[in-house]
Amino acid sequence: MKEYSEQQVKDMIKLKFGKDVEDHHHLSYVSNRLLGKLFGCSGSQVRRLYLAHFAAIRARKAPLLERLRSHGPIVERTRHGYRYLKAHEIAWLTCSNTLRRQASLSLC
Repeated sequence: MKEYSEQQVKDMIKLKFGKDVEDHHHLSYVSNRLLGKLFGCSGSQVRRLYLAHFAAIRARKAPLLERLRSHGPIVERTRHGYRYLKAHEIAWLTCSNTLRRQASLSLC
């Protein structure tokens, strides 16, 4: 698949909508198929290119907290449960001596 520069994608948008726009909710002057013939790709690839360009613009203009949330957590949470423990570890956790010791430590 051929890669297109940002300037070429902007040129596609200018040809399609008649001016440089920031979303696809504008009057279209040229079909994706015809743009594909001009730039040597399919019409669906033209659509993917300009929709990706518009998504990048929306991401840049989003408020700071929304941008930070979109990146997700820095460290992926690991979920440890009883299914990862061995039998002797479960026995130690549920032992009455361990439970009594933990209860006395929490009361201190």
